[in-house]
Amino acid sequence: MPLIISALLLIILLLLILRFCNFHSLADKLLNRKFLKTGMHSDFFSVGENTNMHFWKGGKGRPLLLLHGFGASAKYQWEKQIKDFSKGRSLIIPDLIYFGKSTSCNGEYSIDFQVDCILKLLDFLQLDSFDIVGLSYGGLLAVSIADKCPDKVGSIVVCDSPVRFFSEEDVAKVLKSFQVDSLQNLLLPPKKEGLKDLLRISFSKPPVLPFFVLKEVHEGIINHQLEDKKKLLNYLNESRKELNQRNFNLVCNVLLLWGREDALIPVHVGEQLNDFFGENASLVVMENAAHMPNMEQPEVYNKIVLDFLIER
Repeated sequence: MPLIISALLLIILLLLILRFCNFHSLADKLLNRKFLKTGMHSDFFSVGENTNMHFWKGGKGRPLLLLHGFGASAKYQWEKQIKDFSKGRSLIIPDLIYFGKSTSCNGEYSIDFQVDCILKLLDFLQLDSFDIVGLSYGGLLAVSIADKCPDKVGSIVVCDSPVRFFSEEDVAKVLKSFQVDSLQNLLLPPKKEGLKDLLRISFSKPPVLPFFVLKEVHEGIINHQLEDKKKLLNYLNESRKELNQRNFNLVCNVLLLWGREDALIPVHVGEQLNDFFGENASLVVMENAAHMPNMEQPEVYNKIVLDFLIER
């Protein structure tokens, strides 16, 4: 009994410490430390007069570009990959424009703009040949880059991404399932309580976070560059029909990697993409994983991705 009481007191003490510190700031510092310890370093590249891109770079080997999804910055979405990936790869991990420390004042939200910024960064780094791993929104960018620069891209991994075949019917099912009236209110929830839905999207077994953690994550991540994120999401929503009609003529090898329980971009999208890309493509569906399999099952995810890239 005394041991149980001591354990409870310790838990209460830890919760009080967390409550009165800035959780988001602490997480940010810990992630920075992890990236630096893995040999990554942080830098900025001026894309143009009004646009600056922040990125992480490190590791050794053939260049591998990691493109994060809509939501938090790159370090939050790729922190479970950098140790394994950097052992045999030179990693380039940008914060996409309007996320993290990457900013723009020119009011441009198109896919082509984001792709152009990434390609200018790669030119600055003098990379003529590379592979790409893209998660969700980043997967759409990965396919667009491979389509635009077929001579530079060797292989791509596309994870749970609305490249094509994400229909109005799919959107309607998502909104009904989560009882929201728009993708904006789902992916950019106006209140901290909405983060619970984002956790349900990201994980098949979502963690339970204290209210003060939800509050600080909402303020530090969701509300960061909020108006630009809203405009970017509006562009993607309004351009869905046009994006679904794009004919991506890829010559590179493509791995489509999906979480079986993805409630945002369902598995049928990956299955249709597999047929669409043809003989150069393969589909792997991860069981007991949702929209963020790289965060939910990092060991399995990392092995699948690295085995695919090594074989190529």
